Amino acid sequence: MKPESKPCRIFLYQSLKVNGVWMRIGCSCYYKSTEERDWHDSRDFCEDKGSDLVVVNSKEEQEFVSTLNQKAESWIGLFTEESSDNYVWKWVDGSPLTKTFWDEKSSKDAKYNNAVSLSADGKWKQQNRGNNKNWICEKNNSESFCS
Repeated sequence: MKPESKPCRIFLYQSLKVNGVWMRIGCSCYYKSTEERDWHDSRDFCEDKGSDLVVVNSKEEQEFVSTLNQKAESWIGLFTEESSDNYVWKWVDGSPLTKTFWDEKSSKDAKYNNAVSLSADGKWKQQNRGNNKNWICEKNNSESFCS
């Protein structure tokens, strides 16, 4: 059954299960994997589904994706990009990093730990993109349903 399409005005902390594994929250649909892949393969999976790794834009969204995480570590859409002589954190949608939920104990060299996972306790951890983790996809819900 397809839910009715509603315009996105604000982030609503209400969920509706859509098509089995996708969850619709406010203006976005989310998918939490049950298998593990490296960061690039995780992103490829999301892109194949018309989505991308999750971009966390608010405290409410951070709290929601933490509940999806279910005591695992999951890739999110934050990574480093080399810029001149340093590394800059950036989201997969191209937006800059403005709000953070870092696990202060896990900060490491961004050259080698160049992507971010959501830890079991809901904090962000720097990781090497080659590590295998679960992942969370986000799809803009401009369509009437998630597929």
